[in-house]
Order: sequence, then C-alpha cells, then structure tokens
Amino acid sequence: MTTTVQTPPKSPTLAKYGITEKKKVELDQLQIDVLTAQRVVDQETAIVDSLTTKLTKLEGFMNDATANRAQALANKDLVDEVISETNSLASNSKIAQTEMNAANTQNNTVSVEVKEVIDKLIYSAEVINKLSNLIIRKKASNPLISDELVTMISTAGKDANKAVALTLTALQASYTTLGTSIEANGSTELQYQQVLDLQQSLSGSNPLSNPAPPHLLHATKSNQSEQSASSTGNGSIKDLLNLAYGNTKIEYKILQSACTNTKKQLNSAKSKLDTAQVNLSSDQAGLAAANAAAME
Repeated sequence: MTTTVQTPPKSPTLAKYGITEKKKVELDQLQIDVLTAQRVVDQETAIVDSLTTKLTKLEGFMNDATANRAQALANKDLVDEVISETNSLASNSKIAQTEMNAANTQNNTVSVEVKEVIDKLIYSAEVINKLSNLIIRKKASNPLISDELVTMISTAGKDANKAVALTLTALQASYTTLGTSIEANGSTELQYQQVLDLQQSLSGSNPLSNPAPPHLLHATKSNQSEQSASSTGNGSIKDLLNLAYGNTKIEYKILQSACTNTKKQLNSAKSKLDTAQVNLSSDQAGLAAANAAAME
C-alpha cells in the first residue's frame, strides 16, 4: 500500500508577498534605467551645447578670417598696382635723366662754340678797327681815298662791335641756361634716385633692366645696404603682403576644416541625444506603466 504525502497548500499571504517583492524589484530596476537614461541625456545635451557654442565661435572666427583674407588680397593687388606705376615712373625718370644729360652736353658744346665765335669776332673787330683808323689817317694825307670806303669801314667796325656785344649776351644766356640745366639735372638725379629707393622698398628689385648711372650706382648700393642693415629680414613690402595673404589663406583653411569637423561632431552628438531622449521616454513610459500596474 502506497502512502501519499500531500504538500500543504501555500498561504495566500506568502504568495502575495512574493509578487509584491518581485514588482518592487522590477520598479527599482525601471527607476534605475530611467535615471541612467536621464544621465545619458544630460551628458549628450551638455556635449551638444558645448559643440554648438564652439561652432558659433568658429563661425565668428571664420567671418573674421574671410574679411582678413579679402583685405590681404586687396592690399596685395594694391601694391602690385603701385609697383606697376612705380615702374612707369622709373622709366620716365630714366628717360628724363638721359635727355637732361644730353641737354647738358649740348649746352656745354654750345657754350664752347659761342666762346670760340666771340674770340674770332673780337679778333675781327680789332682788325677792322685798326684798318679803319689806318684808312682815316691815310684819307687825311691822301684825298683820293674814297669817302665811301671810309664810311663802309667805319660801319663795319661798328657792326663788328655790335656783333661782339650780341655774342657776349648769347654767351651769358648760354651760361645761364647751362646753370639752370645743371640744377635741373640735379633735381632729376634726385628724383631718379628716390624712384629707385621706392622700387627697392616695394618689390626689392630695380624696375629697369639697365643699371643706374655710375654716379647713382654707388649711392643706390649704399642705400640698399643701409636698408638691409636696418631691416629685420622680412623682405620688401610686396613680400610682406604676399606672406600676409598666404597666412590669411592658411588661417581660413584651418578654420574651415575646424568648422566642418565641428559640424560633423555636432550632428553626431545630436543624433546620440535624439537616441538617448527616445530611450529615456521609453524607460519613463515603462516605469509609469509599472507603477500603474503595481497600484492595482
């Protein structure tokens, strides 16, 4: 005969207690999930806010870099224009210098020729005057000498004296012109030298293929040496502006790359934030449902 051992039934109170504990554990876990999801949302929100602020600043820097690049390009174009005008001015100054030197040579030649003419005129006037005196004396002792001859030789003497006086005036005018030409030549040389100095400062080179005149070449080299000694080695104005323009382009590219990367990071952070917010909403809904079920 088989004896059956009956298991005593569970107490309703114990069963209810077990279910309550299980729900409590589930509610606690859901609350933990909600807090964790909220913490993730807060972290992603902070990252999005930080990247948004960073992007705003970078875009501001980008605007400044764009303006700086445009200004640097304008400066570069302007110095190129000034150099072109300086080249034209240097060419004109060289032509003026050459013409002034030729004029000085011609003035010197004219002065020498006028001096030679005066010497010959003075000699001729002396001969004519002596001949006139001789004829007048002969006329006194020889009535046969024509009065017309005496008159002609007297007139010739007067004309010779007038010619000497006029030629002396011409010689004086020639010397005056020569002095003015020399003074103007000095001004032209100074202008030419200043143009060379300006070109040296602007582009660091002589705008003309031909060398400067010998009397200016030494001065030009001296000025260039002084400029090199006093400079910090940064080069000509054109070199500096080209360097500045190159730096602004590099800065712009760096900021452009930084903005692009930051935008990518921000988009990724926003996507993570959206996911975290969806997870938070889901966990909050699950917790609310569990609380509602626990109250039944």
